[in-house]
Amino acid sequence: MSAGAGRISNSVTVPRIIYTQGECEHAQQNPRIPRQLQGRLKKSARISRMTKPALSAAFRLSVARWLLTALGLLIQGHAVAFTKTLYLFSEVEGIVLRDGEPVVGALVEQEYHWHWGNQRRSSTAVTDRNGRFHFPTITGSSFTAQLFPHEPVITQYLRIMFESHSYEGWFHSKHNYEEKGEFGESPLRLQCDLKDEPGPHPEIGSFGICVPWTSPGRSSQ
Repeated sequence: MSAGAGRISNSVTVPRIIYTQGECEHAQQNPRIPRQLQGRLKKSARISRMTKPALSAAFRLSVARWLLTALGLLIQGHAVAFTKTLYLFSEVEGIVLRDGEPVVGALVEQEYHWHWGNQRRSSTAVTDRNGRFHFPTITGSSFTAQLFPHEPVITQYLRIMFESHSYEGWFHSKHNYEEKGEFGESPLRLQCDLKDEPGPHPEIGSFGICVPWTSPGRSSQ
């Protein structure tokens, strides 16, 4: 055996494994988890499943408390608004005439219909020796009427009865709760002549024989 043939090489050729970039990224994203750590993770998962209902109940309780607090603040913030006076019919000072002369002893009926809650009320007055009559301011109160947005509707009537005849004095539909909300005056000073035909008065949004009375003076009643 030649010297070259008898010489044994000490180097061993080891196969070289080449990993692709995709394999390297997969290995980084999904590292092998030791068994001991796997056991801890499984135990933690069991605890999480056991505490989930309790956490859910606590969350619901927290939301309920928050809603109650918000509602309380809302009510407290609007407490003043809820005590606001609602004007349904302004004070009325009127005079009844016939051919320009005062009518004594005419019966005047005042009525209103507050559509919120379907509330109706009426009262009467008798004209004095000067033909004058008077009705005080009518107000109302309602928690729900101030809480819920809506368009107010208060139908107002004045009817005059004299010598077995009935006269349409005043018809008006009030769409607010403000004082002087009919046509900007309080008291309402009205002149009602029994010889006039009832008709519309667009300038004040009314119907009947009663019209604004410019300078009547105070009622003697």
